Amino acid sequence: MTYCVGMVVEEGLVFLSDTRTNAGIDHISTARKMSVFEQPGERMLVLLGAGNLSLTQAVLHELTEPADATQPSLWNAPTMADAARVIGRAVRSVHQPRGGGVAGISASTSIAASSWAARSRATGRGFS
Repeated sequence: MTYCVGMVVEEGLVFLSDTRTNAGIDHISTARKMSVFEQPGERMLVLLGAGNLSLTQAVLHELTEPADATQPSLWNAPTMADAARVIGRAVRSVHQPRGGGVAGISASTSIAASSWAARSRATGRGFS
């Protein structure tokens, strides 16, 4: 089981995730389940991943090295909704070659943006 938590506190946003992975009762390892995408002064997106480790790592790879540079990315998405669409597109691209997923194997992501959240409270707008 993966534990990922995001909280809004007076000082900003706080993110926590565990690092434990389990490949059986005798093989316990660690892996990062939190990824930060940051452009200082503009945006900071935090992606928390849970579920099948190979799927979440494949989604992260797709987000950090997109196959199609003409498509929107986390670096140029103008709103939080657009950033969520970028992640959704990456999840779909990872699942499609596998026939839409394997029964009993799943992955999920949660995303939050500190600059977006602060700007939204102050201006009612997203990244821009």
